[in-house]
Amino acid sequence: MSTTALRQQPTVTSPPARLERRQLARLMAWYLVSRATVWAAILGAWTLRPELSLYALVRRLDAAWYLDTARFGYAAEPATHAAIEQGSAVLRGAFFPLWPLLVRFARVPGVPLEASATVLATALGFGVVVGSWLLVARLVDREAGDRAALLVCFFPGSVALSVAYAEALMLCLVVACLLALHERRWWTAGVLAALATATRPNAIAILPACAWAAAVAIRQRREWRSVVAPLLAPVGVLAFHGYLWWHTGRRDAWQLIQRNGWDEQIDLGVRNAQRLRDLVLWRQPDPGTVLLGVGLLVLLAGLWALWRWRPPGTLWLYTAGAIGLALLARTLGPRPRFLLTAIPLIWALAVWLREEHFRVVLSASATGLAILSAMYIVGSVAKL
Repeated sequence: MSTTALRQQPTVTSPPARLERRQLARLMAWYLVSRATVWAAILGAWTLRPELSLYALVRRLDAAWYLDTARFGYAAEPATHAAIEQGSAVLRGAFFPLWPLLVRFARVPGVPLEASATVLATALGFGVVVGSWLLVARLVDREAGDRAALLVCFFPGSVALSVAYAEALMLCLVVACLLALHERRWWTAGVLAALATATRPNAIAILPACAWAAAVAIRQRREWRSVVAPLLAPVGVLAFHGYLWWHTGRRDAWQLIQRNGWDEQIDLGVRNAQRLRDLVLWRQPDPGTVLLGVGLLVLLAGLWALWRWRPPGTLWLYTAGAIGLALLARTLGPRPRFLLTAIPLIWALAVWLREEHFRVVLSASATGLAILSAMYIVGSVAKL
């Protein structure tokens, strides 16, 4: 990657793009259509799973763990093999605290926690769309901002913005942090980054972005106050790991929970490479492996678009961190949910694609969103 590709965006002299009321209404309309697509597909697939209650529907997979963490907190016991085999509540220690805390304290009295969390995630998802428009419109132009917002709305992985997962909160914080770094609001960026790293483990990808922005500010303008952003950024993740250490008596509690509970560890991408090899050789491919292969193609297209766009280094480094963490982890890979967290890839595709090409990709993306939303209910590939 060249130094040019990692350049800091020059200071903008023209007035930054502002979000007017009419534009906000358009973004809201697009987002509502995309959420209607998600829930129409989910409810349609629900007819194939009559054994699922509405309660179970909104607690699918990781949503149940986040909701139980919001309701009961963390268990004060080490993540031993025996505890894992017993289905112990210690497994909740795998899930970072900011989203469960927000769900717990933002709950509307008299409304079930599950419903409140689902609505809250959906509202935060709209924040991700608005933030995407603002940043891309300021880096490129308003038309590119429109395309970026549309593609985020209908990106298949955006189903995670309509269930009780932490992605909506994390991406709101990350996008706002990237915008603050672009505008050199260092304290704001640092606080947002610290909150993001308390939301999901892959939010640590924001750390190199903060460090890069600070290094450029110091080198070009001797702006030493910029160091506050990278100094504050890891506070969230460090505080959570410190809490688990104190709460369980084990310094490596989170790693133990991940490894014993989900077989999750860094294997340098060996397992993902094996699955992709099996897909190429068509060795009993399962839907999840096919999804992984499609995700890899989208990833490569997004990286090419990012190279063609050549945005500020902060976007490059955040993307590299988010994708690198997914590719190197044993059970993750380029699944739609993790491609969504590397959101500059989606912006880059929107900047690169034009007119008819963009419309084709948007239609394919909306179709993928409906399919993945249905798969979330139907089978184990619902891991997104």
